[in-house]
Amino acid sequence: MALVDNWEVAHRPDALANLASVCAPVAETIGANMFISKLRGKDSMEKGGEKYYHMINHGFTPSEGDEIATLKNLPGVTGVIFRVAGETSPSQAAKDAISVFCPWD
Repeated sequence: MALVDNWEVAHRPDALANLASVCAPVAETIGANMFISKLRGKDSMEKGGEKYYHMINHGFTPSEGDEIATLKNLPGVTGVIFRVAGETSPSQAAKDAISVFCPWD
């Protein structure tokens, strides 16, 4: 068993592609899956209707499918991290996340 199986890396949205390119060789060398997460600031929290607390918040929301699509083909990226707001039921959050990748027809 490896010391690190999954590696979650987070950064500002404008820096995620560069972060992935820097971290991908490390993830490959250690045999870890790399997941990308978006750091969320006060503006994005309030825009999404969530209350802002002075703490680190990260993860994508299903409404950011276009942004996620730009990351899915980056070398070394296994997947993305989704944020589940405290007022959202986990089962609904999972359904919403799946809809980003598998639209219901």
